[in-house]
Amino acid sequence: MNLYPYRKCLGTREVLREEDETQPNGRVFKKLICGEYNWLTYAEVDARARAFGRGLAALGQQLKENIAIISETKAEWMIAAQGCFAQNFPSMFFGIVYLHY
Repeated sequence: MNLYPYRKCLGTREVLREEDETQPNGRVFKKLICGEYNWLTYAEVDARARAFGRGLAALGQQLKENIAIISETKAEWMIAAQGCFAQNFPSMFFGIVYLHY
């Protein structure tokens, strides 16, 4: 973070719409049509992660006390993980991926 604080770190894309995509075997999957990437810099990710960790501490989370977070796999998930690591909260993160058949 200190070396390149203003370079791109974490990119997200807005979902514009979903389309059905039929596979050769007849299964139908949802295909996401997404917009352009919106980037956070290393400095922005670091600031958000530290704020998240401090917020957990303010709510009573104790050092070395386990925490589990279940979320869709997305940028906020990674920021939350970094915030927990920065505060020395042992963490288990479960990313959820949705599959449509």
